Amino acid sequence: MSWGSKHEPVIRLGLIPTEDARAAVKDSEDMIVQLEKLLGMKLKVFVATDYTGVTEALKFKRIDAAFLGPFGYILARDVANAGVEAFASPVKAETGEAGYRSICIARADSPMQKLEDFRGKTFSFTDPASTSGNLIPRYMFKKVGIEPERDFKAVMYSGGHDASALAVAGKKLDGSCFSDEAWSTLLKKGVIKKEELRVIARSDLIPGNPMVWREDLPPETKERVRQAFLTLKDVHMSTLGKLSHFIPYSDKEFDGLRDIVKEMKIDLKKQK
Repeated sequence: MSWGSKHEPVIRLGLIPTEDARAAVKDSEDMIVQLEKLLGMKLKVFVATDYTGVTEALKFKRIDAAFLGPFGYILARDVANAGVEAFASPVKAETGEAGYRSICIARADSPMQKLEDFRGKTFSFTDPASTSGNLIPRYMFKKVGIEPERDFKAVMYSGGHDASALAVAGKKLDGSCFSDEAWSTLLKKGVIKKEELRVIARSDLIPGNPMVWREDLPPETKERVRQAFLTLKDVHMSTLGKLSHFIPYSDKEFDGLRDIVKEMKIDLKKQK
């Protein structure tokens, strides 16, 4: 918690760049307004240029709480020693689930029908610390014998879920993987057209995106923030879309992802 220009308390909230920073704030506006009312204090929103930027902001106490991806949370807590703790996760109004899925797409006019068809093609992940945009897609490819850097013509990181979708829609790349939440949001906005794209694969359910706070925040601040998030109802948040509410979440929810990381023999220190 910091202090504003009028010596009023301010909660500094970080958002991962699932879309353009300006759009992320605009698409989360009603949630921010509700949170400010429930907290009785102002929110200062920070959107980093990449996932690591949010972790660094937490570690060096430039923000108090943040919305992270599941893999990003593991990196922040287990590797970067950012001193963070998960406390809540959003439930999507459309599905009633706290979790989400990774999807891999190609253009509808392409011959690609399955993951193996991406061999020799150009491809985009979102960010090295992304769960649905990197970790889980790589796990899916591994299951069918594909090593992207070996088997694809070119591999890049787009920097955001919206950018990955638009790269395929705009015929700049042959395929990409990102969250089904971003897919739904972009379709509803009319940014991409369903008839022009084909979903090649969907992952199993991924644990929900965690809201985290710095562990060194005062207990009374944590309780105030916790109650505010758990009281939120029917808000819109960035590419997650419409959220019905938030539920309590804890570190143990991510042990399954930690097992995937071990199975894939990922060197987490290289992912920071």
